[in-house]
Amino acid sequence: VSVFYLSCVHFVNQYDAKKGFLDTYGHSGRHGFRVETTNTRDRSGTGSGIWRIVSKSGNEGSVISGDLVHLVNQYLPPKGYLDTYGHTGRHGFHVETTNTKDRHKGSGTWKIITAAGFPDCGKQ
Repeated sequence: VSVFYLSCVHFVNQYDAKKGFLDTYGHSGRHGFRVETTNTRDRSGTGSGIWRIVSKSGNEGSVISGDLVHLVNQYLPPKGYLDTYGHTGRHGFHVETTNTKDRHKGSGTWKIITAAGFPDCGKQ
């Protein structure tokens, strides 16, 4: 199944896929929403678990490995850009949504990389 730019999709973390649907909740301190995983595709029923894929460079057509994208949550799209901030203390950054595509030098830009070979990919 191909995924195209401007498609709305769900993201499922593979650590425990039954609780792995990427979703938003509550307000963050940076003009957006907190992000977590949950056990339903769309916890709120209003787009909190639905993400639109937008090309950073204006590409159209199929999304392919290596593309740079913005992920926009559909609960309230003007505040829905998936973004990183601060340090977690575990060698990474916190994640939330915000009201800008790139709040700080690529913080809201994501690279699509194929996870070929991961044993649970392709299952739902």
